[in-house]
Amino acid sequence: MHHAISRAGLEDLDVLADLAGKYHAFEGIPSSREARVAALGPLLADDSLGAIFLSGDRDRATGYIAVCLGYSIEFGGRDAFVDELFVEAGCRGRGLGRALLEHAAGFLKGKGIAAVTLEVAHANPRGADFYEKIGFVKREQYFLMSRKLR
Repeated sequence: MHHAISRAGLEDLDVLADLAGKYHAFEGIPSSREARVAALGPLLADDSLGAIFLSGDRDRATGYIAVCLGYSIEFGGRDAFVDELFVEAGCRGRGLGRALLEHAAGFLKGKGIAAVTLEVAHANPRGADFYEKIGFVKREQYFLMSRKLR
């Protein structure tokens, strides 16, 4: 199935803030619209931070993926993190998540990115199985840990 996927720009900020709100509600992540707009804007405006890809269009957006760029000594160079991946409930199970991931992977490969990482909730074994099927490897010997600095 063909899915229309394009790189999001600042003109997509309102649509992405709405989609991110749905994703955050789904995952139980507290966020305000203002905080989402403040976080999404720089990523849309600065290629050195990463990219966001939108499925559908502004009038009928069906999902998005946000990839953020970093660096890894372990992986030997620039790496990326799938910060958020969301598909509207009515569009799930049709290959859109896979299409978003593959589109982002192609973009990252083109930038010379060595590896891409993502996280999946322990309460989402179906998601973990899906990611394994498309080449992601569980790193169970590690905990993903975070510390807020502001």
